[in-house]
Amino acid sequence: MDKRLETLEKWGKAHKAKDMHQLEGLYAEGSVYEFKGMGAASTILDARAVSGYNAAVGSDWTIKATRLENEHVHAALTEQNEWLQAAGLHEAHYEGDFHIKDGRIEAVHLKPTQETLKAQAKALAEFSDWVAREHPEQYSEVLADGRLLYKESAGKALVELMHQWRQTR
Repeated sequence: MDKRLETLEKWGKAHKAKDMHQLEGLYAEGSVYEFKGMGAASTILDARAVSGYNAAVGSDWTIKATRLENEHVHAALTEQNEWLQAAGLHEAHYEGDFHIKDGRIEAVHLKPTQETLKAQAKALAEFSDWVAREHPEQYSEVLADGRLLYKESAGKALVELMHQWRQTR
């Protein structure tokens, strides 16, 4: 199997297992996550911090490589996690570009499909309004200007608040 594909497979399995040690070992020093068109507080983030967030929200990724190009693996990704479930979205779909060199991930670039982008934007706007009204003291723990904060502590708080929000809908 191609080493880039092996690395990508390990990435998906480590997320499923919530194995932070393995995830951290897959990333090169200074690796980044870039969200294109998503509600992230910053569009370029530290990949290890995003992995902590993904573990906290229980992200489970299904990955289908679509093209190999030099050090890049282009892929179609489907994500399931606890906040998507609580928001009634069930799953999210992305186009991904993984820059992999010598078996280590240097960058992850994710772009949501238009359907995912619209559904997440609607859910996050409603959730953001609810948190600001019902739990203003926790707003800055999970959101910045209505956009998700991608770090482990935010992911844990997000799941808890999402479940509370779900019960009020």
